Amino acid sequence: METPKTSIAHLYSADQDYNLNNEVYLDAIQSILSMTYVQTLREDEGGTYGASVQKISSKQPEEYGAMLIAFDTDPERQERMLQVVKADVLNLAKNGPSEEYVNKTRENLLKNRQENVIKNNFWQQSLISYYTEDLDVVTDYEQIVKGITPGNVKKFIKKFLKQKNFIDISMNPEQ
Repeated sequence: METPKTSIAHLYSADQDYNLNNEVYLDAIQSILSMTYVQTLREDEGGTYGASVQKISSKQPEEYGAMLIAFDTDPERQERMLQVVKADVLNLAKNGPSEEYVNKTRENLLKNRQENVIKNNFWQQSLISYYTEDLDVVTDYEQIVKGITPGNVKKFIKKFLKQKNFIDISMNPEQ
């Protein structure tokens, strides 16, 4: 017999300029929330094996950014788990991330960049971004990543959430 599970998707979106700075900060928030949810949803609450945090951004047809948080949980715990997800995002906007999470995020972003620049696919995608979206993902990347601070993340997420665009989707098992 299968254990019943509820799948939850919680999405924030905001109109914002499509530029490298915003792309990097969405990447940073994705990383920070991923670490946060390992602690809160998995370790503290024991409500899921893991949450997927994914940034989404687009230039066309309109410039926007989004953050999707998705996870599976016990149907009886879905409300509590969703409360934790929202509280963690609001806490990030109110207090900013820990210095530890910011340092890990900077290290991971720079390490991943070093690993990717030796691959042809990185350069192909960089050229596509440059010529089709007018987005230079090469020139200032390291400088922007090194400039990530708890205060800057707090400021970015606060502005991002100010538009109050979010949606919750829950898929429950048959009763």
